[in-house]
Amino acid sequence: MKKSAMVLGAALMCGHGVAFAQEIATVDLVSVLGSGCKPDEFAIGIAEDRTAFTVSYSNYSALAGFGTGVMDHRKNCNLSVKVVVPGGFTFGIAEADVRGFADLQPSAEASASTSIWFQGNPRTAFRTHDVRSSTFGDPGRRVNGRLIDNWQTTDTTPFASIVWAGCSGQRNLNINTELRISSPAAADTSLVTTDTTDGSLTTLFHLAFRPCRV
Repeated sequence: MKKSAMVLGAALMCGHGVAFAQEIATVDLVSVLGSGCKPDEFAIGIAEDRTAFTVSYSNYSALAGFGTGVMDHRKNCNLSVKVVVPGGFTFGIAEADVRGFADLQPSAEASASTSIWFQGNPRTAFRTHDVRSSTFGDPGRRVNGRLIDNWQTTDTTPFASIVWAGCSGQRNLNINTELRISSPAAADTSLVTTDTTDGSLTTLFHLAFRPCRV
């Protein structure tokens, strides 16, 4: 069975280096909800240096076409993550890289989106990506006709525009990913998934750090 995974990596800023990243106390998954990641269909692992964690899914795919229903066309996964950083610092997400696999009939369309926000704050939505324009084989160009390929999307936030966790109290980080697919009902089945054929890690969230203002 294919496995997909999510990695949260540290993109260290403010000149503190790897030693600073290793001082992160905990990276914990608080809760998981959504039609794409049921409680019995994921596993979590935390890196020894505390700069990354992985979440592996066994069944995160959206389907469309013959034999599918409305509930198959949209899948989402909402993760609530607790990240504890050294005192006097806060963190934010500088970049999100999402990988997946698609098998689309000529008439099928698929998209992938990611939203990230801190508990108690408005949602920050990265843009939605067209899977046909995000393939490994022809990145940046829309692929028409039958599509069978891995895909990847990247959303980068300039340092000055990063939304920070804040310094007063713990704020969990919420990450919502969503897959959508559409196809004429009579067409053969198409799918889009966060898994890849080569078993690569599927989502990479880069952390940025900065000192709390006094």
